[in-house]
Amino acid sequence: MQKRSNSNSLTIKCLPVPLDPEFPVHYFDDVYDLPSLPVTYLHYHSALELGVCIEGSGVFYIGNQTFSFSGGDVSVIFPNVIHIAQSAQNSGSKWRFITVDLPHVIDRTKFSLPLDDNTLYSGIISPQQSPALVHAVQRLMEELISPKDYQIAAATAWINLILVEILRYSEQTGFLPPFDPLSDRKLDKISPAILHITRHYNEPIRISDLAALCNLSVTAFRRNFLAVMDVAPHEYLNRVRANMGAILLIKSTLPVASIAYEVGCSSISTFNRIFKEFFHMTPIAYRISQRRCDK
Repeated sequence: MQKRSNSNSLTIKCLPVPLDPEFPVHYFDDVYDLPSLPVTYLHYHSALELGVCIEGSGVFYIGNQTFSFSGGDVSVIFPNVIHIAQSAQNSGSKWRFITVDLPHVIDRTKFSLPLDDNTLYSGIISPQQSPALVHAVQRLMEELISPKDYQIAAATAWINLILVEILRYSEQTGFLPPFDPLSDRKLDKISPAILHITRHYNEPIRISDLAALCNLSVTAFRRNFLAVMDVAPHEYLNRVRANMGAILLIKSTLPVASIAYEVGCSSISTFNRIFKEFFHMTPIAYRISQRRCDK
């Protein structure tokens, strides 16, 4: 199930994961090395995907959102939500992933909600945002890496707790991505623009150039982009730049002025403005807060 695309478009793939009917939880034995190469395709699964970032940093594109990640963060991606990850430039990151067929693992008598649509949170969560959720995902990973007696019972218990913590986190933040999980046909119209942003976010980008890549007028491009991504093109670009800037603030000692130009902003004031819009604090305050969390 794969869409054909030219070199300027994002291919969208459905990637099946083998699941044992007796216990439909799949653990990838190998550590996945995520390179810093440009994004070339998006994909989705028919089951819940949980990930743990072991080391490194980068950006995860999930639905119509972009999230910065670093070591210790977890990813939560529900079925049919389109996603892909990209490590920060000139570095890599390492991940472990688990795939879970939720309806066949959890106790359905305790959850009266849909488990396969876009009503549940998909995104990146740090230990600071939800210690309990991150801990539960890490413990599930440990159970699957080193099998012990009662492994299935233990893993099932952790999966039920993970779902509870996802629900709590979603209610706490009030954030549910308004994204149509299978909007790949609509996405095809604007995929050249998304691909160009992921590859060239650190360069000057004009909306008219993005529209031309999609063979659309500027007006039609803005309308299509907003309809699919639920954000305007310039806001999506700013979100990518802000997330990449957040990574450099944490992982480098570069001054804020240098980071501003590294992520494609024309001035430090522009970077400060867009960063504060998404992170609700200045870049300097963010760097200080993250250093405090690491102590």
